[in-house]
Amino acid sequence: MDRGFYHFNFWLQLIEKKVDFITRIKKGAVIKVEQVFTDSYGLRDRKIRLGSGTNKTPFITLRLIEVRSGKTWHSYLTSVLDPHVLPPYVVADLYRRRWRIEDAFNTVKRLLGLSYLWTGSINGIKLQIWATWLFYAVLVDLGDAVADELSLSFDDISLEMIYRGLYHFTMARLKQIYSEIACTVKVSDKRCKNSWITAIAEYQASKIQKLSPAALDNQAAAQAELDHHIATQAQAVAPELLRIVEISFGDHEYYAGNQLVASISHDDNHLTQRWVVMVNSKEVFRTNTVMRCHRFICIHYSPTLGLPALCFGTTHKPGHHSQFAIRNSQLKH
Repeated sequence: MDRGFYHFNFWLQLIEKKVDFITRIKKGAVIKVEQVFTDSYGLRDRKIRLGSGTNKTPFITLRLIEVRSGKTWHSYLTSVLDPHVLPPYVVADLYRRRWRIEDAFNTVKRLLGLSYLWTGSINGIKLQIWATWLFYAVLVDLGDAVADELSLSFDDISLEMIYRGLYHFTMARLKQIYSEIACTVKVSDKRCKNSWITAIAEYQASKIQKLSPAALDNQAAAQAELDHHIATQAQAVAPELLRIVEISFGDHEYYAGNQLVASISHDDNHLTQRWVVMVNSKEVFRTNTVMRCHRFICIHYSPTLGLPALCFGTTHKPGHHSQFAIRNSQLKH
């Protein structure tokens, strides 16, 4: 939260509703230290009591985290009192990202057009909002894949440039299709995507109209035979889908049949790369998002070879090896 929400009564209401928060402490605030978790050259982590006991500033117990950067100390307050649940450097990193929600609002309103409503009906407005945010989620996932491919941080990737690049990618693909089918229909406007689509559709329609009914029957039979052959071959060589078992929010297990292939866990003690792929109780991959761990497992898994460096080689019951006793749900890959 920004320091504009520096109100003790408001904080107490959040705590009563079990809503945790991070904010900055004001200069000159009177504190009483109740417990010291860490006190080092670059980090101080303490449980403190703020307030004077009046109606305006009632007593409230919080954690005060102070991180040194050069000659400057940066101070943060949080309602999470256990440093094992929320490590101090994570507090600083989360507060630094407090404007990410504003960046998201700016993107969907300015770039994706949510600042204008297309209809006046409630149902239409809901559909527009849902569709826009779903597309934003796809755009973020695409940006994460680009960052992964370029070995860059997600913060270094421009979602706006990716969004604007989709037009050029689509145009290049349409021109490739136009060339591959040897299309002869003239494109009315080569800068317009719909003109290319119309030309390709008209050419395909003209080719179909030239076929005789007998030729159409023969073509349909041949196509059916080809589809059956492809389906048969695909069934024979298709990789077995990995089964994902969610143990908890931060822990997932991947199974091929009854064989435990890999697991994903969450490391609260790491500052930036908290998602880990584990195999045989050993860490084999670490990154900053669970989707990258998921891609790593899916890319490296082979139904015939297993995961050459990532195979348990034993049979387990789902969730048997984990310290968690309850499975929340089972997901299909």
